[in-house]
Amino acid sequence: MKNPQNLKCWFLLTLFLPSFTLCLFSQTSSPNESLYLAKRLGLEETEQEGNWAAQNLKLSNTSEAQFVWRFGDIDNFNQTWRIAHNPFSGEIASPLTIENALLFENRGVTDRAFNLPDKKNSPQRLHAIFDLSPIPKKVTDFLIQFYIISNGQRTGENAWIASINGVEQLGLQQLLKKMEMKPYQGYLINWYFPASLFTPPNEELEITLGLSSTSSKSVFAVDFFKILGNPHNPQFKVSIHGVVRSINSGNALSNIKVQCQGRKTYTDSKGNFSFNQCPAGVCLVSIGEKKTESQTLNLAQNQKQKLYFLK
Repeated sequence: MKNPQNLKCWFLLTLFLPSFTLCLFSQTSSPNESLYLAKRLGLEETEQEGNWAAQNLKLSNTSEAQFVWRFGDIDNFNQTWRIAHNPFSGEIASPLTIENALLFENRGVTDRAFNLPDKKNSPQRLHAIFDLSPIPKKVTDFLIQFYIISNGQRTGENAWIASINGVEQLGLQQLLKKMEMKPYQGYLINWYFPASLFTPPNEELEITLGLSSTSSKSVFAVDFFKILGNPHNPQFKVSIHGVVRSINSGNALSNIKVQCQGRKTYTDSKGNFSFNQCPAGVCLVSIGEKKTESQTLNLAQNQKQKLYFLK
């Protein structure tokens, strides 16, 4: 027969242990505790990203770039990530609940919902100015990465505005318009731009994202912006290859302009084109000066994608 005293202890432990466990996971976290939680969920304080819980960060000579600036923490809109998920892998994260996403209306540029219906204090567009000073003169190219969610509403024109330092980024606008964003599911977007968009002595990066029509019902938010100066493209493992042919004859078309992630190339004599060492994430590949023909892709790390276009 079991010891009655032991039975009593076991009963008390069974009764109170669930409450004790609940208390452990319901405490308000400090930034350090949030980072610890992120690590427990599979994230690392990596050399490329630094402290994922930091709101503003500058790094030098990482494996990805000569210089890195980040604005906003990498926390999936304060919801953290599922186990072992890396938002830079191109893999789609678990969707947020609508209730979580709508809590962002009173925040700053990141982790804030824009174009909320019936909210006078909800701007239609995100407008951010980031100070990158001092920008070394040897930086010639930039890559901006941002993580975006939407409520998935595509009513109205669904036309987007996207500009960097006042210069419209037409390919980025087209991507935001055409990509199918499922409700409150996160997507990584990459966009290259030249240092010539900075007019000395100005070293501020001005970004505008948003809807160009008041009829649009798209609610959106950005978790973080990451800017890479002189990115080391060999660290990116995605490759895109394709061919452009005549819609009438089927013959290969040479010297056709092809654009992807802010970069451009031209088809060779056999109609072939390629983009190597691309970062993972959502992208749009378009052909021709007017970008009338395009395909939207969601690229994962190490993926090789073959495309066919008729023009």
